Amino acid sequence: MSWFSRLFQRRPRKTPLPDQLAAPRVIQLEQRRVLSADGIGWGLASAETRLPDAEPVMIESVPLESSTERFQTHVPTTDVAPFANGVDSCLSLHVGGQDDSLPALVGSAGDDRLVVEFVGQPTELETSFTVHGGAGTNDVLVLTGGSFNTVRYLYDSARPDFGAIQLDGLTVRYEGVEAIEDFTAAGVRELVATGGGEDLRLSAEDAVSGSVIVTAGNHQGITFLQPSESLTVSMESGAEGAGDTLEISGITSSLDAHLTILGDNSDSLYWRGITELGTGALDARAGVIEVTGSIRSNGVPLAMVASESLTVSANGSIVSPGGQIHLDTGAEGTLLVSGEISTAQSEHDRAGGTIQLLGHHVGLLDAARIDVSGGGGGGTVLVGGDYQGKNPEIRNASRTYVASGTQIVADALTAGDGGKVIVWADEAARFYGHISATGGEYRGDGGFAEVSGGFLVFNGAVELIALRGTNGKLLLDPSNITITDDAAANTEESGGEFSSNADAASTIQAASIEVLLEAGTDVEVKTADGTATSGDEGDITLLVDILVDGGTPTATLSLNADNDIIFGTNGEIKNTAGTLNVVLLAGNDVNIGAVDISGTLSVTAGGAITDSGTLTIGGATTLNSGSADLTLDEALSTFGSLTLTGANVSVTENAAMDLAGGNISGNLSATVTSGSLTDSGTVAVGGTGTFVTSANNATIDLGSLAVTGDIAVTTNGTTGHVTLGNATGIDFGSSTVDGNLTATATTG
Repeated sequence: MSWFSRLFQRRPRKTPLPDQLAAPRVIQLEQRRVLSADGIGWGLASAETRLPDAEPVMIESVPLESSTERFQTHVPTTDVAPFANGVDSCLSLHVGGQDDSLPALVGSAGDDRLVVEFVGQPTELETSFTVHGGAGTNDVLVLTGGSFNTVRYLYDSARPDFGAIQLDGLTVRYEGVEAIEDFTAAGVRELVATGGGEDLRLSAEDAVSGSVIVTAGNHQGITFLQPSESLTVSMESGAEGAGDTLEISGITSSLDAHLTILGDNSDSLYWRGITELGTGALDARAGVIEVTGSIRSNGVPLAMVASESLTVSANGSIVSPGGQIHLDTGAEGTLLVSGEISTAQSEHDRAGGTIQLLGHHVGLLDAARIDVSGGGGGGTVLVGGDYQGKNPEIRNASRTYVASGTQIVADALTAGDGGKVIVWADEAARFYGHISATGGEYRGDGGFAEVSGGFLVFNGAVELIALRGTNGKLLLDPSNITITDDAAANTEESGGEFSSNADAASTIQAASIEVLLEAGTDVEVKTADGTATSGDEGDITLLVDILVDGGTPTATLSLNADNDIIFGTNGEIKNTAGTLNVVLLAGNDVNIGAVDISGTLSVTAGGAITDSGTLTIGGATTLNSGSADLTLDEALSTFGSLTLTGANVSVTENAAMDLAGGNISGNLSATVTSGSLTDSGTVAVGGTGTFVTSANNATIDLGSLAVTGDIAVTTNGTTGHVTLGNATGIDFGSSTVDGNLTATATTG
């Protein structure tokens, strides 16, 4: 189970709103502004009139005969001024003790302020009572005093004056109340939208400092103090097709509590303005989520899951320095990011955080910025999947798209290694953006990046360098791939970001590879067997030159094909600056075109190795065709050692040849047209060995042979001497030696 699913497990549905609340019973009393009780021994302490912005006014108290009676207030007569702030009457009820007998509160025909103050140990109460606002249009229920573990609001926006508040074991039912002000302390607060089709807003604008407001339509709604532990808004009404809408905005003081939004597939969630979560984590779930404002936290996990669509607009941002951000649209939804997603932080001893952008379709559009940089090392960015799509805990996208204006940054700022960036799609990935995962300024290696898909277009930029360490590596991993300079094949698309192109060839712009190699970044192009999905066998085809002619890099280009590696007529790999090493690895055949490099060449094939161009290798050359033939009949110039492995091997060398070793099950034919033929390691040959130097007076000096069959040698010139040392007996085949011949057989 991944970090976000461990942290944010779905909570069970809360208690629904009762179908019907008991109607209050009105008691005919004499005309008074406020009625209170005093000295009632079953849990009611005293009550007094409390006037906003005015001195308390003590009034008569009338004993109640039973717990079923009501407190009731009356509208003042016309010759009596209303209470302060325009309130017609104000009733204050003190609730405490453990008695389960509580009265109901009934307001007047005017606008009332009904205050319930909890004293003693209200959390031990297991009972309920009712508050009725009367006939006023702006009645307010005020809860104050007391401290509760959990306060739950059962709310129906179709009837916002009707509902219930559960304070641990105590339930306050209300009707005819237009606004609620809850100033009790609570660790956990929950708002349960019960009606279906709710239209709610959650904000802290114009509220008492440290409080949150929930409103619906034009109604005043509920105001409550921020909880110390968690706030949950549940929109899972269960009503068929009755989608709820929640808008969150204006929480400018840190919430510092775990915020959970629970919606279903028909619900929508909109983030506007600024939301400061502080140390509070986030778990938000709905059918549609849109972020056009700013969501910020102090490095805690933030998760949003939408079943249909999740959009972060150009003005939207989600920031959690050093934290974890998880955005996911499930197996069928679309995730689009045009704004900023960041877990970057600058502390020198901490790495950047983790960002996961997942879904069926994932698009990074316009000038999107994804940043996991860290003072102590780069973090991790997963777009559409993890490494090669093989992590079962990370959802793979079907298609991904990264626009040219997008930046994905995973740099180590001060010290440490660059981070990890994956852009993956099972079907099609298009990448035109920029990835940076550089090593730290003072120490650290470059990072790792993979851009891969069953169908791949790569025409972007990747920077994985390290000023004080080893440069990083880029992996490109489609099914079939063609390396080309055809600009049309790599043109950024508009409107077709998630098209399949299942029948088209994946393409990589050669210039993109050249820029990386010139910066000293290792590049691996790797294909997988795609016959089951696209019919592609996993070939790599090089149609144009890859030329490294800038900077002074040391870099390695690796072509790793599940099937064949094919050099086209104009395909060549060459460097004129720095040191370039080339690795060719194929599950089947390799046809090597022109290669002119200052570094090493390593070719390994499950099938045959052939050549179609001149090979000029400055470093060591290793050719291994396993149980297949190895035939190089074009010009070969190796200025380092040559190691050959294959069935039947035939090599023609333009320069001096140094056989550094080999294991050849069949026959070996080695011809040198200019220079001598030597060995610096054991060359085992199961068949015959033929060794030829064509240049005048060139020598053959092979002292570490292990040839089972006949040995034939040919030299020219009177000083074209031959020296042989074989591990077994020596049977000379047809040979011509103009110089001296020295032969030593170790056995036989």
